[in-house]
Order: sequence, then structure tokens, then C-alpha cells
Amino acid sequence: MKPSLDDLIEALRASPPDADLSQIGPGAWRRIARVRRARSVDAWLLPARAGAVVFALTAGAALGAAHAREAAPRPEVAAFQVASVFAPSTLLDRH
Repeated sequence: MKPSLDDLIEALRASPPDADLSQIGPGAWRRIARVRRARSVDAWLLPARAGAVVFALTAGAALGAAHAREAAPRPEVAAFQVASVFAPSTLLDRH
């Protein structure tokens, strides 16, 4: 015969708790304080990170602009233009 639900509840009530639940709140607040300290350190490093990103973007733009100025202009390819560099008539004259 199976025990009744009331008997099971009484047995559970009489048994000691499995874990000490009194430290759940203070443990949660300790973890929250730890996360807040970590975030404050990250916030302190934010201006340095932003400065590094701005420097990298500025250096990349300056070097890209300098390289673009040094590149030789390429001739425009026009198949039906006589003065085109790649026209067949100019290719035959290069003996």
C-alpha cells in the first residue's frame, strides 16, 4: 500500500533541509559587487580603447590617401577610340 500525500508531506516537514539557504542573498550581493567592480575597470579602459580605435582609423585613412596619390593613373579603356592604348592599331605599332 502506498503512503498518502499527507504522510509524505509530514515526513518532508520533519526532515532537515538539504542546504543552508540563509546565505543565498549575501552570496548574490557578493557576485553583484564583483561584476560592478569589473565593469568599473572596463569603463576606466574605455577612453584608452576609443583612442586606439580613432588612432588606427586616422592612420589607415592617412596611409590610404598617401597611397592613392602615389598610384599612377591608369588609361581609360575605350574599344572604339583611336587614341586608346589597347586599340589594335596601337598594339601593332610597337615593333
